[in-house]
Amino acid sequence: MVIIETQKNRLISSPSFSLVEHQHGLHQDHLHECIDYLLDYFRLKSSCFAGYQVNLNFDYSPLFDFLNFNINNVGDPYINSNYGINSRIMEQPVIEFFADLFHAFDKDYWGYITSGGTEANMYGLYTGRVFLEFSSKASTSSKPIPIAYFSEDTHYSIRKALRMLNIAQKVIPSTTKGAIQVPMLIEAILQSDWNSHPPLIVVTMGTSFKGAYDNVEKIVVQLYKHNIKKFYIHVDAALGGLFLPFLEKRNRERSVLGSKSNQVPIFDFRLPIGSIAVSGHKIIGTPFPCAVFMTLRKNMAYEWEEIDYIGTLDSTLSGSRNGLAAILLWYAIATKGFNGFRKQALHMLEMANYATMQISKAGFNAWKNDLGLSVVFDRPPEWIVRKWSLSTVGDYAHIFTMGHINRKLLDELVKDLKQSKQVVSNIHDR
Repeated sequence: MVIIETQKNRLISSPSFSLVEHQHGLHQDHLHECIDYLLDYFRLKSSCFAGYQVNLNFDYSPLFDFLNFNINNVGDPYINSNYGINSRIMEQPVIEFFADLFHAFDKDYWGYITSGGTEANMYGLYTGRVFLEFSSKASTSSKPIPIAYFSEDTHYSIRKALRMLNIAQKVIPSTTKGAIQVPMLIEAILQSDWNSHPPLIVVTMGTSFKGAYDNVEKIVVQLYKHNIKKFYIHVDAALGGLFLPFLEKRNRERSVLGSKSNQVPIFDFRLPIGSIAVSGHKIIGTPFPCAVFMTLRKNMAYEWEEIDYIGTLDSTLSGSRNGLAAILLWYAIATKGFNGFRKQALHMLEMANYATMQISKAGFNAWKNDLGLSVVFDRPPEWIVRKWSLSTVGDYAHIFTMGHINRKLLDELVKDLKQSKQVVSNIHDR
């Protein structure tokens, strides 16, 4: 049995959620008790949620009627299927929006809405592996075997995907602030036979804990400098992909920040990258995980199978796909627009700077990366970690200043941090 304190400051014990104990279904009173309990719990946790990369500031109530349909975007997003209840009419404009955002609009791009960042990353790694195997055959006598390179701060989904795809991997050390060490990356590639083992490089724009941005431009310059022309770069931009572009002006010429020290990094199809993965539930905010995968058709060396059963190409990893995700993303983008996202990006950055300053004043060592949204600080007592849903690694914790984070919420967190310091001080004084 679990006991929680509700927003009404009363302690309640959880009802039984068992389904096997009630062979004829739950009584209506019991059913509503379970639902009300879970709603109270979610409201409580959402009221002080600061540790993870998700935006809780959204309202999709105008779309509730779509819950009455089984919406399935099975197969290719650009070829209609026999399954008529689909939202391709909204998925395609969403992909077009990201193509424009990532400077692929005038190119032969392709993408789709995935179940989350892990699927998008896996599809990017698969695309990269096949591309390198196919395009490198002419220059080698045997089948080339790509090696994946990524930093020690890379998201854990990359390691998992590489194991499942049976791709060899080399982990590159990170800087103290979490970015991949480019000289060590290039050195590792040079130590291998990059003709027989072409590099499949994974870069991250906003690492999971420290919020660091890998220097993609520098990596490309160094690859060309050493005459390494056959490579594939997959960009895990789960966080930064919907944040960094809005710190640039619409004409992409100058940063809206007005500071060379905070120059917005370039990571998109202006550079010779292979693919990008960006989450929808992080910056945009959705009630369930989703993501977007994007590449250029020239990178897709594999062939898709046409399936009679669904009447379209089986060109995605997941097959059946959540059509509701496309509707929610389309609605959010249509509601906010480019200027709305830019306003949100500047607000999040302002809150990150404010949080760093206030947490430091509370007696905790706090820091963040340039243009970062992750504020890292000394790990507080466990009750604070639990209350605020903080992510922790060793002796450190962090918060992410996502769209729902404001000064009032941060002040409440800082109040708890100060209280924990006072408790420790009182103990030492005894």
